[in-house]
Amino acid sequence: MIYRKKPVFSGRNRMSEMRILVTGSDGQLGKAFREVFAKEKGFEVYYATRVDFDVTNADTMSAVVTTFKPKIVINCAAYTNVELAESESELANEVNGYGVGKLAEICKFNGVQLVHFSTDYVFDGSQTRAYTEDDPTAPLNIYGKSKLLGEELVSNVNPSSLIIRVSWLYSLHGKNFLNTMRKLFEQGSEVKVVDDQVASPTYALVLASDLVSWMKRDGTFGGGGLLHYSHNGMTSWFGFANEIKESLASDVVLKATTSNTFKSAVTRPKFSKLENTRFQEASGLQMISWQDALGLCLKKI
Repeated sequence: MIYRKKPVFSGRNRMSEMRILVTGSDGQLGKAFREVFAKEKGFEVYYATRVDFDVTNADTMSAVVTTFKPKIVINCAAYTNVELAESESELANEVNGYGVGKLAEICKFNGVQLVHFSTDYVFDGSQTRAYTEDDPTAPLNIYGKSKLLGEELVSNVNPSSLIIRVSWLYSLHGKNFLNTMRKLFEQGSEVKVVDDQVASPTYALVLASDLVSWMKRDGTFGGGGLLHYSHNGMTSWFGFANEIKESLASDVVLKATTSNTFKSAVTRPKFSKLENTRFQEASGLQMISWQDALGLCLKKI
């Protein structure tokens, strides 16, 4: 993408406010940060989209960072189409891997704290206990491999960055499991959902709120590192769908099935629950259950 114009920032004197750059701000996680920051004081936030912050273009990224001079960059920009990544591996690697590595370099050069998000799909799902930050990675698909590449480049280039792995992200915005189920519940009387993949659904707005709360207390996030974020508890996609159905009082019939029922070019981990103990210890925050998080989300409908 060609960088065609300089970013426009507020002309007001906000030197007393903490400057935050949120990339990928038109995605579901970026929109979650928009909602959280809208209720906060003491921040000047620049919300960058792919139009003015192309993660595959180092010049574009450098221009924005050096002009706006943020204290923290929250990178929500990502290639997230797990299915399409199998045939677009080069693009997935450029966005989730090499581009993120360049962003880490730019942040380090400018003395900026980087917060980057990764995924539970860096694991192969062979465990039966929650994955910790120390467990070996072994992604099964291109998407997971591209995200792991990004992790490795960020860690090598800029170790003070904060990398947060999350699983099964959802919100009321964009394409995700929750919104897919809501549409299917409206359109049909019977829905089949796989019951052989287990993790913890993560509500984007609670994640963003927790990160901002931590940021207000410690703008360096404990010096960075790799942490797992997940709500307490775990479930299958079927269990998640059933909780949505019950919460919405839908009369649709849910039927459990296996992954083999649906044709897919992607192999997904069967079990990818992320252990959240270290995040709680580092941030001083207490995680809520995935059921409570879903309840908070559905109350906003």
